[in-house]
Amino acid sequence: MTNRTLLVALTKRALAKQLMRAGSPKKEAEAVAARLPHRQLWAKLPAHVKFQITWKAATSRKTQP
Repeated sequence: MTNRTLLVALTKRALAKQLMRAGSPKKEAEAVAARLPHRQLWAKLPAHVKFQITWKAATSRKTQP
């Protein structure tokens, strides 16, 4: 997984979790996260979550499948 795909996956997961905490059902939250482009997903996340995602992507090992 490259850093870019890791960044996208973590962003979708973070937004889905945020929506579930707000009361959306899991399937609906995942559908919304899958439907939005990455730029819009990123804009909806709080700064501390963006930092955590960026840090995980930067410090993870780069492995190609």
